[in-house]
Amino acid sequence: MLILNNIKTFNPFMRKNIMPKQLFIITLIFLSACTEQQTVSPADFSNMSITLDGKAGYQKIVREAVNALKKAEQVGGEWRDSTKIMKEAKELAGSNNYIEAIKKIKTTRFQAKRGYRQIMAQKNKGNPDYLTQ
Repeated sequence: MLILNNIKTFNPFMRKNIMPKQLFIITLIFLSACTEQQTVSPADFSNMSITLDGKAGYQKIVREAVNALKKAEQVGGEWRDSTKIMKEAKELAGSNNYIEAIKKIKTTRFQAKRGYRQIMAQKNKGNPDYLTQ
């Protein structure tokens, strides 16, 4: 009988501060799993492999960016600085700095594609309830 009284049973929740740590870790995992994440598909970057070959590469990417901007404008998905960045790129191309101009135009094209995709993803979602009351 004396031996049985000295044996302590193992209970992991009786250790000091283990419950708050476990709850904190579980909460972090739950919150990270519940956040909505937008993924970028490889199709978004399929046309981004343009060589920096000066004026010809610049003209090709300008055509793509203009088409993407028109598509985004038609649905109301043009981002704020897209046309501003395109104007800066045209100025850079005017001074024969095609490498920097191509970088700017790629940014414009990316923003136009993402703007269009954003509008399409939010189409028919409606406003939150607190805005309609």
